Amino acid sequence: MAADEPVAEVLESPTERDRPAPPGPADAEPAPWASALANLDQARTYWLATVRPSGRPHSVPVLAVVVDGAAHFCANESSRKARNLAADPHCVLTASGESLDMVVEGAAVPVTDPTAVRGVAAAYAATYGWAPEERGGALWADGAPTAGPPPYRVFRVEPTTVLGFPTDDSTVPTRWRF
Repeated sequence: MAADEPVAEVLESPTERDRPAPPGPADAEPAPWASALANLDQARTYWLATVRPSGRPHSVPVLAVVVDGAAHFCANESSRKARNLAADPHCVLTASGESLDMVVEGAAVPVTDPTAVRGVAAAYAATYGWAPEERGGALWADGAPTAGPPPYRVFRVEPTTVLGFPTDDSTVPTRWRF
């Protein structure tokens, strides 16, 4: 998601230090970032949480794709999620991966560069069979019920912290700090 490799650490709260170790291999190391990114990329169900101007939370399902190591989603500018992000870009994107459930905390940054938008369009076509085209730094296509009508503004989630919770015994809960 960022050019630099994040700092990975086993997720542990101070109240858990006297409890038995979480499920996972004994003496497990934090999950590698490459594994987390692969889980985020192969997920098909994503939820985006934003904050309304009143301070109330707003959460909706979105179609997301990973391009150049970053999660991207799109929305019509008049949608509630886009209006929330215009007022406050902080967000949380969650996804269930094959071996990690992911929580990506960060900020949604608009992407308008035509080359970058075309890359996101190609990822949507490869991942979901939805083939939007880039026009004027936005995506245009029919059939995006969670994004509203076109045009769709593309957002890249710039993470500050990512949490990974294992769905099997292959690793332990991990936090990546950017």
